[in-house]
Amino acid sequence: VSLPRVDQPLLDWQAVVVGGGVINGISLEGHWPKARIQEMLEGETVLLRRWNHALTCSLAMADDETVPTGTRYDALRMIALMDENIALDILERYLEKDTHPELQQGAVSGLGDIPSDPAKTLLRSSLPNLTESNRRLAEAALVRQ
Repeated sequence: VSLPRVDQPLLDWQAVVVGGGVINGISLEGHWPKARIQEMLEGETVLLRRWNHALTCSLAMADDETVPTGTRYDALRMIALMDENIALDILERYLEKDTHPELQQGAVSGLGDIPSDPAKTLLRSSLPNLTESNRRLAEAALVRQ
């Protein structure tokens, strides 16, 4: 219900449900969101197309300054479930010291959802730039496995 049709844009509420509800919820339960969602969508051709469309739409939403910051946070959580190389490049931009703390948190949380050494390397190298609460999130993500 929360995925846009492939001919429709990703709406703010959809990003909040998918990024803040589904992806964050899977993470909080100790699972890797990308693997779990792929498992759930296996054999669901239409839903898989809609899922991939929503992820693609999240790219523009994350960078759109007219979108509320909290919704952009959720879009960043979604980006983390894209191709890892694309996700790492985009999320890295939001780890800078002068980045809005909520967007920084979206990048940290997104990187924490990517079970790879490059994601951990980015998190480690970003620690000096992060707010105190985002640093704690990054540290928790670094010990997750």
